[in-house]
Amino acid sequence: MSRRPALTPDEQSAVWDQYLHRVPLSTIAKDFAVGRGTISRTIDRIQRELAADRRQDLEAARAESIAVYHTCQREAFTRIRLCPPTSTAGVGYLSQVIECQKQVDRLLGLEEITVNHRGDHLLRVEEILNRPVLLALPERASA
Repeated sequence: MSRRPALTPDEQSAVWDQYLHRVPLSTIAKDFAVGRGTISRTIDRIQRELAADRRQDLEAARAESIAVYHTCQREAFTRIRLCPPTSTAGVGYLSQVIECQKQVDRLLGLEEITVNHRGDHLLRVEEILNRPVLLALPERASA
């Protein structure tokens, strides 16, 4: 089998398409008359590029979401200032400010993550309690 040194951009796109359709790498290599290592490196490079693009997209979406929460906070603060001192509406606006900050903290990864395992443990206990139990009864003596 003759091997070529590199794949063209169109061939790389076709390799990626076949990879997504779960064609074995050795079959793809035969189709393009290159080594399996070339196909593997091409797929790895494409995956790294896609991951970098996704990271940039994620950061842009995160920044946009944070900006929306900050806008909501500013609006709530503005409305709090406009509320009469005896109004209870200010409490609602303040809770909105706090909730927005919680969401911003979550988006930034500053929120403490907790996991409640109680339900999982209760299911395991229930499973144990529902298992059949074998009883060893004494044999009867012959009369």
